[in-house]
Amino acid sequence: MRIATVWTVLLAGALLVGQGCVGRLIDEGIEKVLGPTPKLLPLDPKWPEKDPAYLASYRNFELVLPIKSEFPDTPAEFMTYLPTKFAEQMGARDLPTGKQGKTLLVNVTILAYQPVASYNKALGPTEEVVARVELVDKDTTKLVGKAVCIGRTYQSIGLGPKWKAWGLCRAIVDKWLDEYYPKEGRKAGEEKPPPSEGAN
Repeated sequence: MRIATVWTVLLAGALLVGQGCVGRLIDEGIEKVLGPTPKLLPLDPKWPEKDPAYLASYRNFELVLPIKSEFPDTPAEFMTYLPTKFAEQMGARDLPTGKQGKTLLVNVTILAYQPVASYNKALGPTEEVVARVELVDKDTTKLVGKAVCIGRTYQSIGLGPKWKAWGLCRAIVDKWLDEYYPKEGRKAGEEKPPPSEGAN
């Protein structure tokens, strides 16, 4: 009887561990497909919610370079990769860049870059980058909008600077520029995930 009880306990433990592993694999797969989580937190001056005419007068969006950072430990690789990913994300949403006409400057300042070690392990391998983003009319220097943008990952597949850059660009482009720019005449392209860390 004792042997049967021991085997039952061992089998139950194996099933629980197996379920945990399967759940983790599912979560990893979901993040691989969906990508990092973008967050947009509007600040003053705020803009009309879900108003596609808000940015309609602009014919060009321009990322201000170099990217600024108020966080001294921001990885150099992240700062290098961010403009590339921004351009890719703009292309995927068919938003105008490098064109003639009224220009909106996208001014990004990194406020925090939190690697996985900064978080409680109970939350999983969470990482995030936080930035203040200002949209400025190039001709008038008028501040058109300001927000805190966050790119966050929850799984080990999303660790590292390239996924963080992707997440931040999704917050800026997908949650802000794309949502508030007219959809007419635009063709949606294919969103490219970043290469794995260490890849060229």
